[in-house]
Amino acid sequence: MKTNSKIFLFISCCVLVLLALQSLNIGDNERTMAVIDSENNDGLIDNPKTAGNWNLEAIILVDDSLTGVGAQNWSWAVAQAWCSGAGTEGDPFLFENITITVDDASAGLAIRNSNSTTYFELNNITIVNANGDGLELSNVTNGVVGSSNFSLCGDTGLSMVNVNNTVIGSTYCLNNTVDGICAIDCNNVNFTVDCSNNGQYGLILSSCVNNTVILSQFIDNVEIGVVINEIAEHSLSEDNVITENTFEGNLVENGLDNSTEPNDWDGNEWDDYGGADKDDDGIGDTPYDISGSAGAEDALPVFSDGTEPPATPHNGGNRDLWEEMDPITQAIFVGIFFGIFIGILVISKFLQKIF
Repeated sequence: MKTNSKIFLFISCCVLVLLALQSLNIGDNERTMAVIDSENNDGLIDNPKTAGNWNLEAIILVDDSLTGVGAQNWSWAVAQAWCSGAGTEGDPFLFENITITVDDASAGLAIRNSNSTTYFELNNITIVNANGDGLELSNVTNGVVGSSNFSLCGDTGLSMVNVNNTVIGSTYCLNNTVDGICAIDCNNVNFTVDCSNNGQYGLILSSCVNNTVILSQFIDNVEIGVVINEIAEHSLSEDNVITENTFEGNLVENGLDNSTEPNDWDGNEWDDYGGADKDDDGIGDTPYDISGSAGAEDALPVFSDGTEPPATPHNGGNRDLWEEMDPITQAIFVGIFFGIFIGILVISKFLQKIF
């Protein structure tokens, strides 16, 4: 009978070890899937959608410098059925689910002179086929534009002048006659956009400081994907970060930097990168040169020549997951496994007495 008990104890210990290893693998797989899901499996934002609920056939102009009866300022806007909120950080003025169809030389939607204490959000706004710009932001701060589509416009999809502390996220500016986005004197703006198939540039930053362009794509623009330059008697264009973006098929250049000092272009994918990746780490071995007088470069171009390194514990295996756990989590895992082991011993002793 003791032999049977020993066999049971041995099998139980083997099962415990297998469960421990499987739990680490499951955790690693779940973490990997979370990364894939967050990037939509390709690192690009979803397809554009058309807004619903409010279908307007006239331009919307909000200018908070206007006063008097009938002035179209924020007090006027919030009285409209399609605007809500209080203009505070916790409850911003909200335009949501609006489609604007206009046949006018002006912008489909314009927000001007919104001061630094006012917060606003534009979510799921669709403006297509406007004769002028799709959206105009001028002298505004504390804004968020998300899940919107400014395309097929007669000028620029999104025109920005003196815009500060604003987020432009998951926004499409496609097939516009001039540029996808034109930003002048803009500071501290984060862009995650698709600016493709435009008649001139995907995105142009003129005399802009401390902006970030990330997880965006610039594909098949007639001239250049992203341009950074400076306007005389305006500020320099400096401390801008262009990273984790895709540049492909732009006919003249993928990127151009004519600023006084080079901006940060590291970590992008370039379809015309001519280097190699001999160590198979997914980063090109030589920098990608950015055209223009600044002498900028992408020192970490994303590139793979098609071969993959051999799998190792530090290449997505169990050892990485264990090392990434903080000491408290490690102690919990050890305690659980030790408790299960003691339980198996107690059960085996009990069975030994029975049999």
